[in-house]
Amino acid sequence: MKILFTISDLSAETGGVATVTAALAENLAARGHHVTVGTVDHGGTHLNPQEVRVARFPLDGSARLAKSSQLKEFLRHQVPAHEVVQIQGLWQSPGHQAAAICRKFKIPYVVAPHGMLDEKSLRMGNRYMKRLFWWLADGPMYKGAAAVQCLNTAEDRVSPWLAGLPVVHIANGIDDHIFAEMPPQGAFRSRYFANQPAARIVLFLSRIHPKKGLDRFLPLWPSVRRAVPDARLVIAGTGEPAHVQAIQDQIGRLGIGASVQMVGLLNGRDKWQALRDADVFILPSRQEGFSMAITEAMAAGCPVVITRACQFDEVETGGAGIIAPDDSMDAFADGIISILKNPNSTMGKAGRALVADRYLWSKVVDRFENLYQRLAPLADPP
Repeated sequence: MKILFTISDLSAETGGVATVTAALAENLAARGHHVTVGTVDHGGTHLNPQEVRVARFPLDGSARLAKSSQLKEFLRHQVPAHEVVQIQGLWQSPGHQAAAICRKFKIPYVVAPHGMLDEKSLRMGNRYMKRLFWWLADGPMYKGAAAVQCLNTAEDRVSPWLAGLPVVHIANGIDDHIFAEMPPQGAFRSRYFANQPAARIVLFLSRIHPKKGLDRFLPLWPSVRRAVPDARLVIAGTGEPAHVQAIQDQIGRLGIGASVQMVGLLNGRDKWQALRDADVFILPSRQEGFSMAITEAMAAGCPVVITRACQFDEVETGGAGIIAPDDSMDAFADGIISILKNPNSTMGKAGRALVADRYLWSKVVDRFENLYQRLAPLADPP
């Protein structure tokens, strides 16, 4: 099949949606499909999936809407030449433009909100502007879609604007070979904690963004340290400079700098080494769709502590970690303490089993292929 993706930014700094898009495109191409990604070039670390044509175009004006006249022209020519289009995210011009062209030429398209339509996300930022955008552009885009891809039933449940739309549930994935070939333990610990062999590593590995909730967890870190004096918090990730600076300032005000280490963005093997050596992975988010960071932590065999707002019920039902009530950072801290004080491999093994059962790309791509073939039944097989 000929499959076209649109996304506003395909760079590592963007976070999970870009990473997932690159991986899905690459895995589809590996099956013999002809895959193209049209995106705006915001700079940053370009993701270049193998055997995939990535067309990047310069930004026109503000990055907020990701407008690009050259990308618009590219989509005008490319959409009719493809059998199905996958639109990643919402609120931005590339998706609106691709959807309008799809409707004009009767090309089936799938839209994926990636958690941006749940009630908490809709309340973030300018909620009135989001309602206006929904009425003018995003609503017609979603209502004209052949399918709306939700990442799990929780995302569907907390997204009121998706009612009545043709929702399908397909999760994000982990590469099979990465899952099977995890690096041995010890490399991250020897790099950052060579002089602290007893350190218990609590790892936050995600974008440093207000919705990720670091600011509300950091005041509870002293209570974790009182209960587990060897606990060390590692913050891995990057974000808007102003918010990163705000987190650094908060660490200074709280006087916890001696037990908190910010290591910046970790990619590739560095990321997996950190996950392999962590005693517990944490994500105190105020809102998530389907967190690849949580999925990757489970794939690495690391117990997780998350909030209910992460919308990942499977962590609890699968025995892979602890889900704290959304607004209780006390309960969140207690979950961390519980795992650090009672280390065992049960949660890590349960997380690995959950990923093997549901979240490997080999299984996820099967579901996408079935969906695309159903939407474009006249498409030639690869």
